[in-house]
Amino acid sequence: MTDIIALVLASARLFTALAFLLFLPGFALLLVFYPKSGDLPFFERIVLSSIVSIGATIGVFLALDLILGVETTAVNSFLSLLIITLLALVVWRTELFFIQRRPTWHSVRSLILPGVNSRPAREIIRVFQACEIRARSFLGKNRAGSDRKKE
Repeated sequence: MTDIIALVLASARLFTALAFLLFLPGFALLLVFYPKSGDLPFFERIVLSSIVSIGATIGVFLALDLILGVETTAVNSFLSLLIITLLALVVWRTELFFIQRRPTWHSVRSLILPGVNSRPAREIIRVFQACEIRARSFLGKNRAGSDRKKE
C-alpha cells in the first residue's frame, strides 16, 4: 500500500515539475504580452508557452547560479519559477484591469475640454475639420496630377 502512495506522490511531483519547467511560466509570460484570449490562437499559445517557458527556466537557473550565487536545488528552482509565474499573473491581471477601464475619447475630451459643447468651441472644431478636408483633397489632387493645370 505504501508503494502505491509513494508512486502516486512521485508521479504528482514529476507532473508538477514538468508543468513548471515546460509550460506554466511561459504561459503566464505570454499572458502579459497577449492579455486577451483572442490575441493568439489556442495552438500557437500552447506552443509559444512551452518555448518561452524553456527560455525562462534557463534564464532563471542562470540568474540563480551566476548572478545571485544561489545553489540551484529543486526547492530554489521551484520557488523562483513560482515567483516569476505569480509576478507575471499579477502583471497580466493589472493589465486587464486597465484595458477594461480604458477611457473612451468622449470622456477624455470632456475632462480636457469642458467647454466643447459651447457654440464657439463647436465652430472652431467645424472650421478645423473643413480645413483638414480641404488639405486632404488638395494633397490627393496634387498626387494624382490630373486635376491641376500645368503652367
